[in-house]
Amino acid sequence: MNLNVLFSSGVFDLFPQPVLYLRDKALSACNAAARALGLIAGAEVSAVLGPDTAALGTLTAPASLTLTLAGQACTVTALPDADGLLLVANTPEREALPPDALLAVSLALQSPLTDLCSAGTALLPTLEDLESPVLQHSAAVCRRAAYRLLRLQGHLRDYAASLTDELSLAREKTEFCGFVNAIFEKAESLCAELGVTLRCELPPRQFFGWIDPKRLEQAILELLSNALKYTTPGGEIVMALSRREQTALLTLTGGAALDAAALSAAFSQFSAVSPLDDGRRGVGLGLPLARTIVQLHGGRLLLERRADTAMVCLSLPLSAPGGPPRLKSPMRIPETSDPRRAALVALSDILPPEIFDPRDL
Repeated sequence: MNLNVLFSSGVFDLFPQPVLYLRDKALSACNAAARALGLIAGAEVSAVLGPDTAALGTLTAPASLTLTLAGQACTVTALPDADGLLLVANTPEREALPPDALLAVSLALQSPLTDLCSAGTALLPTLEDLESPVLQHSAAVCRRAAYRLLRLQGHLRDYAASLTDELSLAREKTEFCGFVNAIFEKAESLCAELGVTLRCELPPRQFFGWIDPKRLEQAILELLSNALKYTTPGGEIVMALSRREQTALLTLTGGAALDAAALSAAFSQFSAVSPLDDGRRGVGLGLPLARTIVQLHGGRLLLERRADTAMVCLSLPLSAPGGPPRLKSPMRIPETSDPRRAALVALSDILPPEIFDPRDL
């Protein structure tokens, strides 16, 4: 098999780790992850590997060895063939913060956030009475900052819970069309403020499934937030719900197509692959949490490139959970906050301050 053909077709670009093909004392081809390190096809092997080059000349069988790539020592799997040598770098294990540390940070944020929200509740009405455009804008910026901190605090809390298998679901039998349409109605006007059209396509017949509505809404809003970051004003995002036998399928299509490196790293924790540098880049927990929530439901989450756009597909089983379901309690606390609160928190990284004008909330 011609490995150069596989490289040119983009197959190896789907690998998150660097993959190199050495042939005739040169770097014949490399994938997107290797190019991100500054490696360029056509370079001499000695320029890529330095003194490690000699160790590769005697290989006749697959082997694991430590080499220096782009100045960094890493373990690679070497696979010789008749024409050259394929090198696949092992993905390094990241040193992760223990769940207790993440939870401690989340709890530390909770107290000042409570103080901030309480003080804002007392101060903002006074600012409204002053009718100063400058003060009104400052109040909106403060409120948006509080929502963004709420989002970060929630991400850290939920991520810490997911590491210890404590991120649980409270399932209830839910009608999917109404559930998705309710999310659409909360988010449509917010997307319009960004100049983006949000469309919702629903099947003609209703169907039911056992889900945790709040958790699943959280996951869908995270997916929508990510799509909006890559959608320019005048663009469109389509939410489409369908049913295939005992599976619910929800797709979000829109935004710019991601390259192979971004696709492979999208669901990695703390891997914010977004090129955005205008304050909308998060810490890289939104998509991993969305995937975790979907997996807890027994479903799957796929992100793929479609022509010049991106599509995320969420699939969920409709069957009842194996254990006894947790039914919705008839005693419910009345909603006193904005019904769009969940959407405002999830999209706070990308919405303009004007959305958070206290006079409109």
